[in-house]
Amino acid sequence: MFINKERLSAPMKAQTQLQKDLIVLTPQAIIKAKSFLAQEKNAKDHGLRVALNPGGCAGTKYALFFDKQQKNDIVMQKQGLKVLVNRDHAEVLEGLEIDYVEGLQQTGFTFSNPHAKHSCGCGNWGVKRLLKNQ
Repeated sequence: MFINKERLSAPMKAQTQLQKDLIVLTPQAIIKAKSFLAQEKNAKDHGLRVALNPGGCAGTKYALFFDKQQKNDIVMQKQGLKVLVNRDHAEVLEGLEIDYVEGLQQTGFTFSNPHAKHSCGCGNWGVKRLLKNQ
């Protein structure tokens, strides 16, 4: 039986590329997330989860928190920071850029999503229709 190794490795390469490019974290966001993670108990077992929650004035809210890897997660490594995304949210989060800013009017993580149909000042955005089970 002949097995085409290139054909078998193509999905694996595509999955690796998806994991690498799914979400962009700026250097400032990575530094700040690592700093927060270092303060957590069980930091070695956790990664930064990027999630979506229904709600807010624009339909969807982002959630960032430290969590253990789950069975349905896509796992990415960003300069030594483990980033976790539920596969059900991957399509909506693809291309998301997370930054961390410090300024007079705003301090915290910011999100820029190419799939957002609209957003508001509270950081929520409107792609509710794209979320599964909504």
